[in-house]
Amino acid sequence: MVVFVLMSLALSIGISAQNKADEPMGDKAAIALIEELKGVVTRLSPDKNEAKLVIEKWDKRTDLAGQTKKEVIDLLFEDVKSIIKDSGTQYQIYSMFSFYKNVDIDENKPQAILIDSFSYTNLEDMMARIDSFIVQMQNDSTLKGYIITKGNKSARTAAEKEIRNYLKMRAFDMKNFVFLNVDGDKTAEIELWLVPPGAKPPTQEKSADQTQTENKPQAVLNAEFRFENCESLMAQFDSFSVSMQNDPNAMGYIILNGKQRTRTNTAQQIREYIKMRRLDFNRYMFLNGDGDSSVVIEFWLVPNGAEPPAPKKSVDETSEKFEMPTEPFVYTEKFSYAAFGCTTPLDVEGYIAILKQYPKSRGNIVIYERSQRVFRQKEKEILAQLTKRGIARKRLKTFFKLVDSEAPNEGIKLWILP
Repeated sequence: MVVFVLMSLALSIGISAQNKADEPMGDKAAIALIEELKGVVTRLSPDKNEAKLVIEKWDKRTDLAGQTKKEVIDLLFEDVKSIIKDSGTQYQIYSMFSFYKNVDIDENKPQAILIDSFSYTNLEDMMARIDSFIVQMQNDSTLKGYIITKGNKSARTAAEKEIRNYLKMRAFDMKNFVFLNVDGDKTAEIELWLVPPGAKPPTQEKSADQTQTENKPQAVLNAEFRFENCESLMAQFDSFSVSMQNDPNAMGYIILNGKQRTRTNTAQQIREYIKMRRLDFNRYMFLNGDGDSSVVIEFWLVPNGAEPPAPKKSVDETSEKFEMPTEPFVYTEKFSYAAFGCTTPLDVEGYIAILKQYPKSRGNIVIYERSQRVFRQKEKEILAQLTKRGIARKRLKTFFKLVDSEAPNEGIKLWILP
């Protein structure tokens, strides 16, 4: 990682004049190189007094004329070693000096710098490297980030997708990044480049499918978040729907992750909100994702011609079984007043299914009304629904809750007692 940081420092200070390492340096080029290396020593030396002593030794040298770039750098590094004794600092300075020694750069022309190169082995390592890359980009707003993925098509596509999703999740401006992909071995390899204005971008041999990929629309992860409450869900969906309106030909894919009951309730809320907003149902597709994931919802914007997203792990609805909690819980509820877009249908069908799946469980029905008369009417209706579907009356209890007449909020809660 040290070498990558040093490379970024080289990019930030630039190289104003430099000859090939095996040719004698002119006076102008030698002076420019020394000034650059003074900056390196000053930046990398924790002890600024030691850095000052090194520079003083350099200024007293009279044996650099006619030397090659390599020879000049070697002589200057001998002075560094005579003053700076810390091996770690010596290594950092040596690494940077080696960069100046080996890279052939045209005079006054900025160069693209390879910041990091690694095999894609796990998401956490990749995110840490991307974070470091971004920090260096943020130090200079004129830089462009080039991300090259190598590997077979499946490996490099998966790696690029994860990187794009992470950048999007971190709210980085995607216009600052350019993605290139190259044929290679099975394991995905990633290169991170910083390219200043006027520098030649890194060039890689393109694979046969790359030209098509670069010009093909890509699905974009609009939002990925944990469900906390209905209000925040609707706020996220409002932002998503604006993106949909900006591209009338795009489709919206909604991937729901989590346990079956969570997915079902969330899907109901979103569908009701789409209906309330009078949006086109045909433009939204619902997919079930990872049943064990803590991330519940993904909103994807899929332009015309782009491949739709695939869930991380598709859930088999027929094999997934509801896991009964150990404590009583509200399975479904509905009230007359709720935050805009947060009303959902009472899931009576799901309630019946759970009571049948667990025949020893019982149901408590809590009805919130302004009078006993209305309560009895609602009680009769819900009991009829349940008993007609095979739920024994002795398994059900009803409760009346009087609501405030000045701020009435009538509703019903269907509890399950394991």
